[in-house]
Amino acid sequence: MRPAHGSMTPTTGTVAVTAYCASGFIRQVFLKSATSSTTFDVTITDSNSDVVFSRENETGEISEYVDLPVYPANYALTISNASVDEAFSYKLMIDEPVYS
Repeated sequence: MRPAHGSMTPTTGTVAVTAYCASGFIRQVFLKSATSSTTFDVTITDSNSDVVFSRENETGEISEYVDLPVYPANYALTISNASVDEAFSYKLMIDEPVYS
């Protein structure tokens, strides 16, 4: 597994980052705001703009284990409706096959 991770800061409540995934699975979605009371929505969309993961009205942190199948493409992790424009840490754990 490999992480796609970093930080991002919304402007007027919204921000997005892109991560490339080869075929495999996204196994964990993790987001944490700088303060525990910040509320936000989060989505992951594929290169066709199809939503493959969505949560609304999260507060402070989300750490969810998932089995999201992915195909080779860029995926956008988007925070929207953030109650405060502050830094968020993010991590997507991506399980990609290894071929020898």
